[in-house]
Amino acid sequence: MIYASLRVVLSPENREESLRFVRSLLGPTSAVPGCIHCGFYTDAQNESLLFYVEEWQTEEDLRRHIRSDDYRKFLALIDLSSEPPDLKFHRVSETLGMEYVSHVRSLA
Repeated sequence: MIYASLRVVLSPENREESLRFVRSLLGPTSAVPGCIHCGFYTDAQNESLLFYVEEWQTEEDLRRHIRSDDYRKFLALIDLSSEPPDLKFHRVSETLGMEYVSHVRSLA
């Protein structure tokens, strides 16, 4: 599983327009084969911060998406950042759930 995360800082004067633009990316990206989830979030204490995340089944699914014409729209999101953006790709080799919390708490 691959996670792509992007952190951008939106300027107050184009924040609403930027949020509309990000919303327009969600449907098409969600429909791409291999996309498990995509979404965006704003920081509760700093509404200028925007976090955009994608979850992909395989690295090849993500690579195919990055090579697509639709990815150019995503790259435009990076251009909206008023500070250097923070784009990261995370390779997940294991996913744990509540059983991990139970396990750790049982060790105490």
